[in-house]
Amino acid sequence: MTEPVRPEDLRVSDAERQNVADRLRVAQEVGQLDIHEFDERVQSVWAARTRGELERVTADLPTPPPQAATAS
Repeated sequence: MTEPVRPEDLRVSDAERQNVADRLRVAQEVGQLDIHEFDERVQSVWAARTRGELERVTADLPTPPPQAATAS
C-alpha cells in the first residue's frame, strides 16, 4: 500500500498560482513587498509545482489590511 500524498506535496493548478500571484500584487500595493521582491516571488509562483512551494512564497506576509484588499 502506498502512503497518502501530504497536502504540501499536492500538485497545484494555474488557478491556484493565479490566486497567490494576486495576493502578492496586493502585498506589493500596500508596501509589504518592493517591486523586485514582487517580481522574484511571482516568478517562483509560476514555477511552483506543489502547494508547499506556493505556501513558502507568502509564508512571511501578514494578512493585508482590509482596505488594501478592496482598493484597486
